[in-house]
Amino acid sequence: MTFLQYVREHKAQLIITLTTYLGFFTYGYRCVSTGIALLDLQIQVQESFSTTSRLVTLYSLGYLGGACISGYVENISNNYITQAFTTTVGGIIMFLFPLLTNINILFPISAINGFLNAILETVSCVVIIDVWGKDMGNYMQILYGAFGIGGLITPILIRPFQLPMPEEILDDPDAYLSYFKPEEVLIKYPYFGSSILSILNGIAFFLCYYFYTTPVDTKDEKELSKDTETKKPEQDVVSLNSPPFYKIAIAVMWVAVIGHLGFAMQLVFTVFAQAYGVMSSLRMEKRQAALIATIYWIAACSSKFGHILLSRYTGQRILNITCVSILSIGVIVCSMLANTFEICYWLVAMCLGLGFGPLFTVAYANLEKYFHLTGKHASCICIVFVLGESIHVPIVGEFMEEYPDLFLYYCATLGTLFVAVFVSFPYVCKLLFGDPEEARLREIATKHRTSRFGSVMIPVTDRRESVMFFSSVSPNPRRPSTNSPA
Repeated sequence: MTFLQYVREHKAQLIITLTTYLGFFTYGYRCVSTGIALLDLQIQVQESFSTTSRLVTLYSLGYLGGACISGYVENISNNYITQAFTTTVGGIIMFLFPLLTNINILFPISAINGFLNAILETVSCVVIIDVWGKDMGNYMQILYGAFGIGGLITPILIRPFQLPMPEEILDDPDAYLSYFKPEEVLIKYPYFGSSILSILNGIAFFLCYYFYTTPVDTKDEKELSKDTETKKPEQDVVSLNSPPFYKIAIAVMWVAVIGHLGFAMQLVFTVFAQAYGVMSSLRMEKRQAALIATIYWIAACSSKFGHILLSRYTGQRILNITCVSILSIGVIVCSMLANTFEICYWLVAMCLGLGFGPLFTVAYANLEKYFHLTGKHASCICIVFVLGESIHVPIVGEFMEEYPDLFLYYCATLGTLFVAVFVSFPYVCKLLFGDPEEARLREIATKHRTSRFGSVMIPVTDRRESVMFFSSVSPNPRRPSTNSPA
């Protein structure tokens, strides 16, 4: 099968997937922008750095609230409508954010932004799972890679519009307030660009809902299910018992803890990387320090996409060991040398990004080998790992001004715990479920998933291998589907 043939056969899935990637890209920008622009937002609202940094705390609390209900959203709304609403309103928030000068108004807006982003993240993961089934591993990796690209370009776009940090006020960041006036803040321009892109992405999700979601006819669905069962080999028709609830709960919570530690380390580092470079003994120039987060995101995105390409030629275990080793080097340098040598600080950013980049998605995707992931599972995982943003970021923000070096030790501690939990994950799964059975994989691959509002996409039974392997898939005509998009 050629690439063009694959695109024609899977046009609907690919369009929805690419639209979801764009949504995650804008989500990454909205998530990272506040931390990157904190010093300029401090001038905009004329408040101390510790007070302004609470915008990140309120974002995290809103994210926590959104994660708590996101698993139930698919029961009351179509996933594409949810994606359209969250990205559109998120774009409006990005437009208003740099225009408001009252911190008390920005606090709830930041919380709403986090609330919507949590729902968008969970629903987008469910859409990718439903569209690609057991082949969702690489697509999920690209999904979080799109988030990383959004986080990557945020410092690049904001940096030219940031006000300089004069040398005479390096020892007193709050003196920054009297040095510039709120009307001199220029970061509104990259915010406006992100706002327009988010709104356009929301319109694209509405179009996906209109063109690629069809009403489910119960009779047709039953006939399709019956037809599918009659064509299966006898051993595949046998219903397989789902793993016990407590085993599923342990596995889901283990992945949630992996996400908690990993994303806490990522957010703490990217949010405060610039502030640490300016406030610490390194005494970096503000615009130069902003590039620390850029280096992290470049490394993280490169690692994700490199993981996808190399997974075809190298075993998954070797890739995981390589990433864990790089992350461990970053943790060691972070705790010992980064506060003394600027080059080591840059090295930490690169190693943390390269090491953590693909690992959470690897653990997440491995769960699908043992049981079918649902929105409620994704919601539980989001609730736990968002606590990493809700708890750790405010803690670091409180001591950042007086004891900046603790920032590095905090990141190193989170990285160490992450490595320990991730390395033990395969052994926990083997203890709970044993080795993944081929029958279980077949059951996952042939499961017809629908929502109460209509067919999600073309039935999973008609899907081929991942697009990453299209060149090795032999052509096989697809059976017409009653749920195919018009």
